[in-house]
Amino acid sequence: MKSRTGNKGKGDGRQNLASLPPYGVLIESHYHGPEFRTAEHRHPYHSLLYVVSGEGNCFICGRSYNLLANTAILLKKGREHQLIDKHGKAMVVFVVYFSQSIAKANEGILYPLLRSGKPVPVPVHQADQVRRYLRQMLHEQEIRPVEFETAIQQCLLSIVLQIYRAYVGRDKVGSPSDDSSLGRVRRVLAYVAERYYEPHSLSAAAGMARLSQRRFTSLCRKLTQKSYVEYVNTTRLKRARELLADSDVPVSAIAFEVGFEEMSTFYRAFKKYYKVPPLTFRA
Repeated sequence: MKSRTGNKGKGDGRQNLASLPPYGVLIESHYHGPEFRTAEHRHPYHSLLYVVSGEGNCFICGRSYNLLANTAILLKKGREHQLIDKHGKAMVVFVVYFSQSIAKANEGILYPLLRSGKPVPVPVHQADQVRRYLRQMLHEQEIRPVEFETAIQQCLLSIVLQIYRAYVGRDKVGSPSDDSSLGRVRRVLAYVAERYYEPHSLSAAAGMARLSQRRFTSLCRKLTQKSYVEYVNTTRLKRARELLADSDVPVSAIAFEVGFEEMSTFYRAFKKYYKVPPLTFRA
C-alpha cells in the first residue's frame, strides 16, 4: 500500500486498508481538498491521527472536537469518528496504524491515550520533534533501508512519547491553549530547561515561539531576568555543579553531558559563574 493518499474535494475519505506489514506499523498522509469530510467510519487497527496544518473538527462517538495544527488523537481499533475540514482551511493529516502487540508492549504510554480518545494539543517545541519523526517514518517506509522496520517502530514510539508528555504535562507549564507570546516563551524555556543537554540556538528558540529573536529575548529577560544565552548556560552550569559535587565523573564528561561542545568554553563559563574553575570547586 502506498504511504500517501490524495483526498480532493468532497468524498467519504474511507480507505481500503490492507493488512499491516509484519512489523506492525503503517503510515499514510492525507491531503484534504476544499469542503472535505469523511463519512463516519472505523479503523480496523489502533491509529494515531496528527494534524500537520489546517483546521477542522473531529467527531468521535458523536462528540465534536476542534482540530488545529499540531493536534494529535489516538483512536482505539473500531472507534467511530469523522473528520470535517473548516471552510478555507483544508487539513493535512498523517494517520499511523499500529498493531495490538505494539500497543500492549508500550501500554504505559499508549493505553491512557487510547482510553481518552480526545485530541491532545502538542506544544510547538514538541511538535517540531513529532514532525521530524513523521518525515523519517515516511522516508523509511518508502526507501526501506537496512532495518527500516526497527526505525519505523522507534519513530512511532518517539512520537507517542511526545504526545503522552504533552497529555500528562498540559497543566504543569502553562496550557498549550495559552497562545500568548509570553505563554509560548514560557513553554519554550521550560522545554530548554528540561533538555538542557541539546543545542538550543536563539534563532531556533525564537522560531519555536513564533517570535522575532528580539521579541523573544525581551520576553525571556522579563521571565528570567537573564538573556537567553545566559539562561541556557546557567541551566547547564547548575547541572554541572550538581555532578561535580555528587559524582566522580570526569570534568570532560560532565561538560559533554550538560551540553558544552568545547572544554575551554565550559571552563570559562563555569569560572565566570561560580568564580572558581571546575576542578577547584570539586576539590
